[in-house]
Amino acid sequence: MDVTLHNQYATATINSLGAELTHFSLHATQHNYIWSGDATFWSGRSPVLFPIIGSLNNDKISIHGQYYAMGNHGFARRSQFDVIESSPCHAVFRLKESPSTQSVYPFAFTLDLVYTLDGTSLTIDYHVTNTDTQPLPFSLGTHPAFVCPMGKTNCLEQWYLEFDQAETLDRIGLKDNLLHLEDRTSYMKNTTVLPLTSTDYYSGAIVFKDVRSNSVSLKSMDTPEGVTLRWKNFPDLGIWQPADAPFICIEPWHGHGDPLGFNGDIFEKPGIIELKPEGVFSACLQIKLHGLSDKE
Repeated sequence: MDVTLHNQYATATINSLGAELTHFSLHATQHNYIWSGDATFWSGRSPVLFPIIGSLNNDKISIHGQYYAMGNHGFARRSQFDVIESSPCHAVFRLKESPSTQSVYPFAFTLDLVYTLDGTSLTIDYHVTNTDTQPLPFSLGTHPAFVCPMGKTNCLEQWYLEFDQAETLDRIGLKDNLLHLEDRTSYMKNTTVLPLTSTDYYSGAIVFKDVRSNSVSLKSMDTPEGVTLRWKNFPDLGIWQPADAPFICIEPWHGHGDPLGFNGDIFEKPGIIELKPEGVFSACLQIKLHGLSDKE
């Protein structure tokens, strides 16, 4: 089921399967800034990552001494959400535990995604509620894919990311899709700008931990078109592109994939959130589109 939000400037469409943003465009250009989901490169568009981010060691998670199989990025992105509220500029999507989720994740929870369209900005509020009688362990992440290059530019190298604060960040190495925490490469040194280069992603995603910034913009010197992301309560950041794909994923996270060799309990996993019974965890992502003029 698709839910479409619209105002005089923009249109956004969210599918109840995964509560996934599938379309976000400005009326002035009709250009969809969100990747099409062409499976030639990647069938996703903007999935929510819950209750894990990335890959698990041996594709299994240990909970109270028992191992459960769980796919990459968790089950929420492939789950049907209920539409709780819907109006022209606002919609609420909800996922609760079910026999299917409890077969791989034996906890009771509520995951709400609240979409609000305001001008050329789309805000997504994430709320995780622990409805269980035991602590709830989870990670929560975003994964929006933006068409890039866009406009008249024709290669990724004409684009860059601009952070709102000067960053000194190491890229964490990956091996078999797991984090190699001891393998770190200096990537940003007291700078706000990260150039985009296709070859940087041939070995997998760029993963940054403990990012100081709360905002990053996808920009080019050759066009005013672009995207700005602002977030709250997402301290980590993934940046990913399948080899030479015509899009880039900018992914604020709270948590990350398993470290190499990690076989411990989910409660001991680095970056995990542990929510007390009746507790609520909230985070936010805002996506602002920039068109060909300041009026868009």
